[in-house]
Amino acid sequence: KLFFLNDLWIPTLIRLLTLIFSFLSFITLFSILSEIYKLEKFKLFILSFIIIFGPVTGFWTISAKPDFNYLFFELFAFYLSLKYLDKLNFKILIFIFFILFLSFSTKQTSVVLLLSLFFYLLINQNFKKIFIFLLTFFSLNALSFYILGNEAFENIFLHGGYGIELQFNHFLLVFFDFLSKSLHVFIPFIALSFLRTKKFFNLQNNKSKFLIIVLLFSLIQVIPSFHIGSAVNYYFIFYFSVCIYMFNFFCNKDFNFNQTEKKLIIFFNLIQVCLIVMVLSGIKGNTTPYEYKNVKKFKQCLIDKNVEGKGFLDNLKYYRLPWISNQNDSNPLIVTMVYEIETKEIDIEERPIFKVIKNGKFDYLVIKGSQDDAKIKYDLNKYNFIGNCYANQELSIFINNY
Repeated sequence: KLFFLNDLWIPTLIRLLTLIFSFLSFITLFSILSEIYKLEKFKLFILSFIIIFGPVTGFWTISAKPDFNYLFFELFAFYLSLKYLDKLNFKILIFIFFILFLSFSTKQTSVVLLLSLFFYLLINQNFKKIFIFLLTFFSLNALSFYILGNEAFENIFLHGGYGIELQFNHFLLVFFDFLSKSLHVFIPFIALSFLRTKKFFNLQNNKSKFLIIVLLFSLIQVIPSFHIGSAVNYYFIFYFSVCIYMFNFFCNKDFNFNQTEKKLIIFFNLIQVCLIVMVLSGIKGNTTPYEYKNVKKFKQCLIDKNVEGKGFLDNLKYYRLPWISNQNDSNPLIVTMVYEIETKEIDIEERPIFKVIKNGKFDYLVIKGSQDDAKIKYDLNKYNFIGNCYANQELSIFINNY
């Protein structure tokens, strides 16, 4: 509003905001490593940069998603917890829990530091501080939901009342995606966990204990990755925790890697380099968020069919992005923003979008599946079928006949 920008600027502005939070996360991670390891600043700088802007995070650092927004707050709480671990007075504790509330209110999967700090206080029998923790965190949430209303609670925790579907196959896809981008850290971490358990999990001081607690609780992030719609971003805090913990052994002069461990680390680092080169050389993956071959085919198909005007796209993942669809003020593109899994139990004729289509309010429709599938799904009496477009899936095109 301040700069007289239309709604199509929203994704770009959010991307810029995400990039700012990514750099703030980088600075915070650098501070965390500086707090734990007394090394040259340049080495810590390089490591922090690789972790935050490396293969695992990829384009998430400029995405229109809230992950780096909440990660900054969670990492900041991590840093404060480490810095004041042995002198956690009530003022510092309340401030940390306020930061964790900001993290949780940004994305509700942000529970790793909340649980870690709670458990750390519990094993140290700091019951007064636990009471302060519970009072602060739940009071802030209660106040928020009082202001936002009950509907906000349902939308946030029950996915708009439709529930959340978990799928093991989807979890495997996400996990192997994460694994392929973290081989250089994750495999050596697993190996050392088994080969050097006693030395690897050393409880020599409070910071070591706290790092192990955070590492263990970061595994909780595996659970939401079963949710359809999740991606490798659900593993970010786990990845950061592993990197922070692993670096301890690369910096510890008393910890000597044997030949087998050195070869293992070198081997998986080389594989990681090969995978990165495959992306950069164009063999696999994308080097820019604008390279969607399926979308290009779809665009060309619409051009060939002379389709223009106000359109509706039915649950199409990438085609609806404004920087891909080329929509503008005079040619808006309306899309359904609800996952298909959420509409399974809903009578589609009761959905407002069904009635809008039935009344012929769009110039054209793009619906997944065949012509017959589309007619079963919607009332298309005011539209004529003009053909199909094929990219990674079949799309049926209908044009308004009025």
